[in-house]
Amino acid sequence: RHLHCRNLNFLVMSPEPKQAPFVEDTGGRRILIGVGRVLNVHPAVEYEYSTQDLSGKLRSVLWERMIQHSIRPEFKDGFLLPYHAAIVEAERNPEFDPATIAAFTPSDRSPEFSYVSELVSHDGAISSLLACAESLRKAKGVLDGPWDGCLQWIDARLNELGTARGTYPGLGSVLNAFGLPLGNFIARVLAEKAGDNGDPWPEVDSMFADPGAHLPEHLAKEIGEMHCETWRQLSDERRALLKLIGRFEITADQAKILWVQEERRKEKMKISDREILETPYMLYELTRRRSEPVSVWTVDKGVYPESTVRERHPLPSSAAMDSAFDARRIRALTVNILEEAAKNDGDSLLQQDRVVRRIRDLALRPSCEVTGDSMNVAKARFSGAACEVPMADGDAGLQLDRLSKGGHHRQAGGRETQERQASCAGGRLGNAHR
Repeated sequence: RHLHCRNLNFLVMSPEPKQAPFVEDTGGRRILIGVGRVLNVHPAVEYEYSTQDLSGKLRSVLWERMIQHSIRPEFKDGFLLPYHAAIVEAERNPEFDPATIAAFTPSDRSPEFSYVSELVSHDGAISSLLACAESLRKAKGVLDGPWDGCLQWIDARLNELGTARGTYPGLGSVLNAFGLPLGNFIARVLAEKAGDNGDPWPEVDSMFADPGAHLPEHLAKEIGEMHCETWRQLSDERRALLKLIGRFEITADQAKILWVQEERRKEKMKISDREILETPYMLYELTRRRSEPVSVWTVDKGVYPESTVRERHPLPSSAAMDSAFDARRIRALTVNILEEAAKNDGDSLLQQDRVVRRIRDLALRPSCEVTGDSMNVAKARFSGAACEVPMADGDAGLQLDRLSKGGHHRQAGGRETQERQASCAGGRLGNAHR
């Protein structure tokens, strides 16, 4: 499969075992093979017809078209991951597991990687490049190859994608949530006015002051006086929330649930605008059990964009992270790991040290170098999301708050253990947001 984002071409293999014999369980995810630049997209080719007179006849073109990429054997402008070399190494060294260098497509972007050719979002491309980088880092020292050069190539592409993504990839969605039916068209016009890595919100202010002077006629007529007056009377807090949500690559429906207070109440999301402004990862936590959740990876990329964006457009002070392992980030990543364990493996309880290792192993930029010590500190912020439960062997365990009511838990590895429910008392780390 060939997937594209801007001028990047991602090569992907299907998850069937016969296609990936070195990976026992892909979890339905596709496996990344390599990445290069798109050098040329050839024109569509029309079918040859048996009849010469085509007037009034149905005409068509071939489904496929040729795409030329930049991957070459020396890997100077793109690369293939060393899966074949890994299989050979495993035959020579039985202790080496080739599955350890497998790079998977992002789990929250499955539709983007499910067809023969597809357009990949900026966030999907960034996640895929980070997965490839993690694969190459593991290959270094074990498998021969120009992996340092490939990692430098990935770093340059990440900077390009970060700039192209911009600070507000959700601008169109939040304008739609605000009440503008053509929000994405309007966002494109305003983003062009703001320029690369520019701030579109001054353009938004100008647009609501005089739509006709700042938008094409067909878009300006979609903005009524009520839209303009509502914008002028928005409180600072409401306006700040709209700007914050716009930093994430989300859909219009997701933006409506999070921005429109009445929709939040309908969904029983008992949380204030101020609380979301103080903890952006609540966008994930609030929606994680919906059919179309805002993934934790989407939030993470908005909170930690590339440096070119982060330095010019820092998060507001209430939402700013104090480090790469801010307690709010650790909390959200922990919740995601516990949710995935419950959903995919049936494990309602995980050892704390296993959670720590999984967070440390995540392909994130910047990485989250949490330790058991910092996890012990961060747990004070887990209120309403997770609680600490002692394992049968006395080790600390972590469990989703909503799964801690029964007292009978299935821990990783399939063992059943009866835990003391009191652990979520002196132990229950909270009762706020569900």
